[in-house]
Amino acid sequence: MEIKFSKDYYKYKWHCFWAMWYEAKGYYYGTEKYTSKITRHEEKASKALMGHQNNIPEEPVNNEEIPYNSDSVNKNKSLETAASSD
Repeated sequence: MEIKFSKDYYKYKWHCFWAMWYEAKGYYYGTEKYTSKITRHEEKASKALMGHQNNIPEEPVNNEEIPYNSDSVNKNKSLETAASSD
């Protein structure tokens, strides 16, 4: 089953990254300066996660939607047969 991610999922990952970034800077320089930025990004991450959970498709995505390039498969098979015959 293939999963399609929404914009909210990537927003969640983005805000989680920045929350961890500011947490690391706060650990190094002192937490007083960065606590507001950490909480702001944590709140945005939780909102984005809620939005992503609302957009999860109920039906699995068909693999037929992905274009299949048979030329690359044939090229790989010909390379394998050439390598095995040597």
